[in-house]
Amino acid sequence: MSLCQICSTLNIEQLDATDVRFHPNLKALQRSAEAKCPFCTLCYTRVMDDIHHSVTDALLSDQIPSGYEEETFVPSIWLHGEVRQGNRGVGDQLPGCAIWISCGRMHPDVGLEDTNRPGMPFASRLSIFASRTTPAARKYIERYITADHDPDLYNDLAGWRLKKCKDSHKLCKPRSSEMPTRVIQVGNVGEKPRLIVTTGLREPYIALSYCWGPGKDTFTLTHKTKNELLDGVTEEKLTQTHQESIRFARSLGIAYLWIDALCIIQGDADDWAFESQRMAHVYGNAALTIIAGRSDDARNGFLTNGLDQKVPPCTLPLGPDTKDTVGVCLPRSALIGPVSTRGWCFQEEKLSTRAIVFGQEQTIYQCREEKRWEDGQVDFQDLKPTFLTPGFSTGVPHSAADRETTLSMWYGFVDLFTMRALSNPHDVFAAIASIAILAKDVLKSRYLAGIWEDDLVRGLLWKPRNQVHAFFNTSVTRPKPTPFAPAPVTRAPSWSWASVEGPLRRIYNPRKSQIFQDSNYVKIKPKLGTRWTAAENCDVTVLHMPSCTLQILGRMAKATLIKTGVVEWFEADKTRYRWLPYKKMLSHSVLLVPNGEEQDAAVSGDKIVAVGCFDVPEEAAQFEEVWGLSLIDKEGLMIVPYEGKWKRAGWFCLRDESWFEKRPEVEIDLI
Repeated sequence: MSLCQICSTLNIEQLDATDVRFHPNLKALQRSAEAKCPFCTLCYTRVMDDIHHSVTDALLSDQIPSGYEEETFVPSIWLHGEVRQGNRGVGDQLPGCAIWISCGRMHPDVGLEDTNRPGMPFASRLSIFASRTTPAARKYIERYITADHDPDLYNDLAGWRLKKCKDSHKLCKPRSSEMPTRVIQVGNVGEKPRLIVTTGLREPYIALSYCWGPGKDTFTLTHKTKNELLDGVTEEKLTQTHQESIRFARSLGIAYLWIDALCIIQGDADDWAFESQRMAHVYGNAALTIIAGRSDDARNGFLTNGLDQKVPPCTLPLGPDTKDTVGVCLPRSALIGPVSTRGWCFQEEKLSTRAIVFGQEQTIYQCREEKRWEDGQVDFQDLKPTFLTPGFSTGVPHSAADRETTLSMWYGFVDLFTMRALSNPHDVFAAIASIAILAKDVLKSRYLAGIWEDDLVRGLLWKPRNQVHAFFNTSVTRPKPTPFAPAPVTRAPSWSWASVEGPLRRIYNPRKSQIFQDSNYVKIKPKLGTRWTAAENCDVTVLHMPSCTLQILGRMAKATLIKTGVVEWFEADKTRYRWLPYKKMLSHSVLLVPNGEEQDAAVSGDKIVAVGCFDVPEEAAQFEEVWGLSLIDKEGLMIVPYEGKWKRAGWFCLRDESWFEKRPEVEIDLI
């Protein structure tokens, strides 16, 4: 269909230079969309999808939306362009080029006509893009790739960005030229891909990060299939994701490909243990990582996708006197897809120097210096090297600032990692081990079940995210059995963040790091001088650590639990909220009363010494008493006796500091 009379006069230069009055009201836009004008259809569809129905219902009924009754209301629909051609200047984040549809002017300056106060009832965004074969492609970096369903467009994007990155990005050099132990030689079209051992070989290769999915009969490298793979395997035997990765590598002219299922011997525990610690080299040395983000099953592939935009794109001319055009389309989601929920894929992305990400609705190119979505959105990365940057942690003494930056990144990574799932819960340390190996080069610390010994007190202060984050409600559980891990699943000591399964949160403030060196602030110390445990098998290379005893000198106090009426107790005297640092914890908390004291909180509020949370709320039913272990000035752990030692059950915030004042320092074995 052709454009309507109004739209046939529009061009990008005009929209970028000034606000353009489009339609007298939303109803007029609706009529033009129903008459099949392509651009009006895009605009109307976007507004109806984007804006709350209470606003659009009012506008379509010639009513004034709520909140605008006392002002002179302007119902006219306006267009405004945001166009920045070519590469952008350095900044934190920039969106792609767009056209905004608004009720009233998009940017209502004082004195301009057709402005609404207070602000616009709505402003909705359409994306601009250039097709690769058009003159506009030289000026506009925005593309329409995923929804186009043309696999050649992926190759163009990857090849273009990869060349630019190699030519101009200093931080994006591979960690070294060392290759993985084994790779797949993809060969030419019609040739069988085959497994090779890379001894002495130094060539570019691609690595794959993906979801395996539930398939149990897929072709993998085993001792039985090894010879077949060495000789060359028929492509049709491989999963669709593996086949598509091979074709993609060929299209980029890269001869070698690393896929875990085809390059690590499945069912061989020794080979797995060796290779799983080499992920920093596998992904860090790769010329490019393919992240098959949109696929949850390797049998289904990732190059093809089911994306079908509700309304097709249309074109608008660049200017009044040119036939050159750009496309206009509905916005596309920036979400990655199922890969962003998988535990192993977390470090694979973080360790990759460069990656092409096949997201749900977009393809993204990311490297150490920038992240670019196909719709033109750009995230410019911090150019300061970190422990993940190749060469950063090799043979150079590191400053206290480097250490704090590394710890800050580590704690942030752990928080994000705990939001992901593992098919085998026992992989919890292995799936982040290669990040830990790089961090250790800076921290020079022993690694105790996911916590750095030199920062152990801060490491123990983890909390379930739903207990401290106002907008997060997913609770944690104990690790659950899976087909790979029968019950009971014990994968970490009780004091480790890995003892639970689910999202965690650490409140980390690097500006307060020095306070953790203050003995008046930190309330525990190691029994063994500078060591918190006598165990010797504590390292980043230890992939399974279900037990480890911390030997602590500290102060404990016994408490009786009050499990009901917690919120009511705080509401009875709102000044009590002042000492509570995390208001969200109230919906999960218990009150602690010194053992032997009156237990009726409503009567004896002055007896409450702390408010605590069990890590797993369902476990509160097992206990009527706990012991408080003071960790820092206002916080500590709730611990319970177990076979002559102690286990973590939860955490608490201290109300009454005198609770621990006269307690003797004792030895505590925390398991």
